[in-house]
Amino acid sequence: RMSHNAVFECQKDKLYAYGGQSFINSKYERGIVTRSANLSHNIKWSDARLLVPGNTSSCVESRCLNTRHELITCKGDMKRECEFDGKLSSLQYKKKHLLYTRANTFKEGGRHVQVVDVSKKSSFRTFQQLEFSNYTQKAANNIYFFIAKEIRNIIVGIFPAVINKEGAIWCSTSQDGIRWSTPISIYKSEVVQRDRISDWPI
Repeated sequence: RMSHNAVFECQKDKLYAYGGQSFINSKYERGIVTRSANLSHNIKWSDARLLVPGNTSSCVESRCLNTRHELITCKGDMKRECEFDGKLSSLQYKKKHLLYTRANTFKEGGRHVQVVDVSKKSSFRTFQQLEFSNYTQKAANNIYFFIAKEIRNIIVGIFPAVINKEGAIWCSTSQDGIRWSTPISIYKSEVVQRDRISDWPI
């Protein structure tokens, strides 16, 4: 199932979809998958191909879920898999294909963003957490999802978040997709449920 966090992208005459979650012992939900369809004919999607497994060692996930997808207390060396529970973003940039997804850095709150290069030339699916200037990762700071676009050779990121108790749609820029400038508030939004904003309350 891809609908929870799917993102779509056109490349020449093809439409690509990326999405999917991962849960321990699940037969079908094992990570981020991709499908493609030829736009020159009636759209017929290809079979799903696993792109990034949820058990990738570099993927950050601090929460534990049972087989019913319910949050449970993490105990000892309990096995974890990246849930990929936030909306994905896809960016083709300087011969790289960057996928941005959520990183649950705390058991409660602390939603952040991590990125992985899934281009064909990338032999290692290694996640890296985004680094923002003048920003501290903590449980009270929450970035819900991250949209990255290239504009005039610079990557611009737009994202709904609560940062230092301020709710807003934020903007940041980057040259490499990993290290980012200080987030700037571009649209104020009321904080709801302590760590969400009214413009993206789920």
